[in-house]
Amino acid sequence: MGVLVLTIGLALPLAACSGAAGINFRNTKPQLVAEPDSTSLMIADAADRATRALESLAAVEQTRTPGVAAAAAMVPNAPVELQRAVTFQWSGPVEDVTRDMAARAGYSFSTVGDLPPTPIIVNLNAYNEPLIEVFRDIGLQMGTRADLKLDASRHTVDILYTPTVNRVMPNSSSTSEVTLHRKRPSR
Repeated sequence: MGVLVLTIGLALPLAACSGAAGINFRNTKPQLVAEPDSTSLMIADAADRATRALESLAAVEQTRTPGVAAAAAMVPNAPVELQRAVTFQWSGPVEDVTRDMAARAGYSFSTVGDLPPTPIIVNLNAYNEPLIEVFRDIGLQMGTRADLKLDASRHTVDILYTPTVNRVMPNSSSTSEVTLHRKRPSR
């Protein structure tokens, strides 16, 4: 009786499999391939152009400030307090974030020169980066408007603003008077 149950138990699954071999599983409907719409193509093209532009800007910046690459090689020689890793996001005035980062390193902070008419705004997104790299990023973002001076021997961080003497700002007047209406000369 046990042999009969075993034989039937094996025969049924084999019979089920053998019947499927004769069935032809052809898909008679052709597959439809969706063409990308024009909006998707324009977005992809814009993304490619933006990537090329960013790469070009990076190359120009590298050529314009070759000292940055040389300074990056000196990071292992930085003092221990400047190699401390920090993680934060910041978008705002440069003085506030520089003062905070100087305090984290145990350094004093000061500004030298005339403050610009509009504050210098920096955007930082540091994830486990050494403080020296954060200071370098701040200096690069300030561009020609100011310099960041970090003196490890005196434990100071200074922002040196570019002089704005004799610089005429757009929509500004050299005097505080504003003429609203002028009379026509009489004839």
